[in-house]
Amino acid sequence: MRSRTRRGLSLGLLGLVLSCQQAPDLTDELNEYERVVNEANSEACRCPMELGYDSMVECGDALGTVTNEDVQCLAGVLDGNEEIGRDYLDCASSAYRFHVQCLGLNPSCEEGENTDCTADLAAALAACPQLPADIRPSFFACIE
Repeated sequence: MRSRTRRGLSLGLLGLVLSCQQAPDLTDELNEYERVVNEANSEACRCPMELGYDSMVECGDALGTVTNEDVQCLAGVLDGNEEIGRDYLDCASSAYRFHVQCLGLNPSCEEGENTDCTADLAAALAACPQLPADIRPSFFACIE
C-alpha cells in the first residue's frame, strides 16, 4: 500500500514537473494581435488620403489583412520563443489598441491629424520587448 502511494505521488509530481515545462500556448495573444492589427489597418484606411491612397479599397489592399494563415505562420516562428513572443505580442497589441483609439479621434479625416498617431504607434512598438534577431525577420515576413 505504501509503495503504491509513493508511486502515485511520484507520478503526480512528474506530471506536474512536465506540465510546468510545456511551452505556453500563444493562441489568445496571436488572435488578439490579429484582431487589433486588422482593426488598426481598417481605421487607418478610413482616411486613405492621409496615407497617400485615393480610396479605402486601395488603402485596404495596400495595408492588407492579417489572416489565419498569417497567424499560423507567426505561431511557427514563435515556437521555442513563447515567453518573449508573449511579451512582444501583449505589448504590440496594446500599442495597436491605443493607435485605434487615437485614429478614432479624427472622425472627419483632418489632414495631418493621423501623423501623430502613427508616430506614437512607432514609438510604442519600438519600446516593446524585442523579438530575438534570428526570428524577427521571419515574424514580420509572416504579415507582409
